[in-house]
Parts: sequence; C-alpha cells; structure tokens
Amino acid sequence: MGKIIICGYFTQISGQARNYIARLNSEGSLDNEFNPKVNGSVFLTAVQPDGKILIAGMFTKIGDINRNYLARLNEDGTLDTFFNPDVNNTIHTITLDKNGKILIGGIFTLVNGQARNYIARLNSDGTLDDIFNPSFNGIVHNILLQPDGKFLVSGYFSAISGLARSNFARLNAIEPAIQNILISPDGKNYKWVRKGSMPEVYDVVFESSSNGINWVLLGNGNRIEEGWDIDTCQENCVCP
Repeated sequence: MGKIIICGYFTQISGQARNYIARLNSEGSLDNEFNPKVNGSVFLTAVQPDGKILIAGMFTKIGDINRNYLARLNEDGTLDTFFNPDVNNTIHTITLDKNGKILIGGIFTLVNGQARNYIARLNSDGTLDDIFNPSFNGIVHNILLQPDGKFLVSGYFSAISGLARSNFARLNAIEPAIQNILISPDGKNYKWVRKGSMPEVYDVVFESSSNGINWVLLGNGNRIEEGWDIDTCQENCVCP
C-alpha cells in the first residue's frame, strides 16, 4: 500500500486537523479517510499482519469511546471496539509475536484490573495472558523478541520476581519457537513455517545456496497462514 502512519504531539497536517496520529499517502499528502480523533499524544504504533494498528500514548479516548493508553484501530482508522485492555498508565514498547500475542512494557501496574508490574502479554483479542507475569520492580522501556522466543528487556529496574537484575535481563520463552524450511520435490516451491513464541516479521526474501557461500536470489516471499512461501515457477516465469 505504501502509506505512512505518523504519530506524536501534533494537531495539524498541512493545515488540516489531525489529533496526534495521521496517515500519509506514499508521496506525503494527507490520507483524508484516516482520522481516529485521539484525545492525547500518541507515542508509538505497531501494525499487525491483518492491517490493524496498535497505538499507545497519553490518550483516554478515541472519538467518544474510552480507551486508556492503548487501543487498536481498524485499517481505515476506526476504533476496534472489541479490543480494550484498559491499561492504567503509559506504554513505552509494543512487540508482536508469531502467535498473535502482544507484549507491552511501560509504567503501568494494572491491565484489565489485574496486577501486572511494568510488563504484560495480551492475547490477540486484548485480554490478559494469565500465564505471563514476570513482575518487574521498575519501568520497562524496550522488549526485543529473539528468534528462539526468549525476550530481551531493558529499562529502570533492579529486580524481576525478586531476583536481582540491573536494568537489563532476558526472559525464557513461554512456548517453544518452531521454524522449518520445506522445499517441494521439484525444488520450485519454498515454505518457511513459523510457529510459537518468535517475533513477527513483515518482509521476507528467499535465497538459495548449495554450499552456504554463494547465494542465488529467489525473490520476495508471500505471507501465508503458517509463515511465508515462494513459488519460483511463478516468480521467475520459467515453467512450461
């Protein structure tokens, strides 16, 4: 689509009212159809594979509907009314995993009325993941999900669940990160299957090598339900 989502403290784009979030067309002009009407600054956004947009900031309403610090927009900018985690303070980081789970970190201590100290994991519908509860004693600024499903976390903390950790730590994976490359018998279709607690990816390029040194570009991958694939017959147009 090539469109660009921007967020911050602004209230106008090219003289037109846009409160703290806007979408631009690929050449920089304002997308007139996208106007969520957020009532406070937006710090960060994350686009899910289905095109829905997670936003976090200092807001308490989207349009006339209450949403505290975290919300999800449909692709057209309207509010996803089914998603309402009800966080009690600001969020500094959002990370998505392959299972559709949403990791958040920040200043909050409650999610959906339940205690979660500075870090939490949400299910894809915005409900709280009851299994994940590391209990940090200070602010979480960044979460990085590794390919093996483990989490790198940084911030202003000195303990996690009572164990001393100074501002940086790694958490074990909750579910195993599983991935595999499948190649069709004729060698023309490649599939990268991805499951479990591993980071979501948004662009994949396939390459092939017979010796691990010299690589041949196959082309851009296509997103499928369980990962990514490429049909080199269609990509290179060499099939009879």
